[in-house]
Amino acid sequence: MLGLVEEISGVVVLALCAHLQRFQYLITRVLITFCLCTGIMMRICMQVSSDWEELPEPLQADVMNALAKETDDKAGQEALANAWRAAEAVEQFSGVLESLRMELDDMTGQTGENVRPLPEEVQDALRAAYTRYSNYLDAFGPDETYLRKKVETELGRHMIFIKMRVSGLDAEWGKVTLLGTSGLSGSYIEQRS
Repeated sequence: MLGLVEEISGVVVLALCAHLQRFQYLITRVLITFCLCTGIMMRICMQVSSDWEELPEPLQADVMNALAKETDDKAGQEALANAWRAAEAVEQFSGVLESLRMELDDMTGQTGENVRPLPEEVQDALRAAYTRYSNYLDAFGPDETYLRKKVETELGRHMIFIKMRVSGLDAEWGKVTLLGTSGLSGSYIEQRS
């Protein structure tokens, strides 16, 4: 199917994007402004709709082919490359957060029977995880809102799991969201106003 993307019309691409992922309105609205090639637009939509915790090999091969292909749509290729770099970073950081969650589970026991104050190195790891999460979200520009929301959703899930296991976290952990609604740009609420 992905090999035929170049032959699919823009209307069909937008319709497929609508079915493939949760942020379809925001993504297509943003992509229409700078993507000339419907194939690149489709690949970005497919990438954003996939789970970034474990990136599938066929998706990686397709993205690398699209990036290697000669095209006039340099802005679209750059957007695809940025989305791919974000996905790879999320995949790696998800593993770190999952390891931290498993460490917390091992420390407290199956039912929480070993609850005690956290060692200093675990507290430092929690602070470092939150700082990295926050810095990463702040690194996205205003034209990358769709990527920020995707990253916030993917990493927010792991951050929430950690947050549920630890009491007494700093107030800044209250900013961690699962739904990716910290920036409502492009959301239903903004469109209604």
